[in-house]
Amino acid sequence: MNCPTCGQELTPSKKDPNYLLCYNCKKKYKVSDKVRRQAEEEEAQKASEQKYSNIPPERVRQKTERDARRGYDDMVNAGGEEDESLSNAPIIILGIAIAVVVVLIIVVLLM
Repeated sequence: MNCPTCGQELTPSKKDPNYLLCYNCKKKYKVSDKVRRQAEEEEAQKASEQKYSNIPPERVRQKTERDARRGYDDMVNAGGEEDESLSNAPIIILGIAIAVVVVLIIVVLLM
């Protein structure tokens, strides 16, 4: 239903459903049950017909998902190769450090 003064859409009041409000001209109009039910039906119909314009078509979504999966797989594969080549270095360094400590303990005990 539209405002008789300015023509803007009237919305039902949240506090009292017997009134319709016009936010443009700041007026409220008392309505009968019949008009209120009709306005609620119109509002429900508009909500069910609502279309979302920010959702891309199916082919675009599939291409984006395919590219994202390919990028993720490339990242995982690249990360795995580096981890394998670097994983031996800390073990070797730790082994040398343990050997040096053992040698130092033996030297200290023998002196």
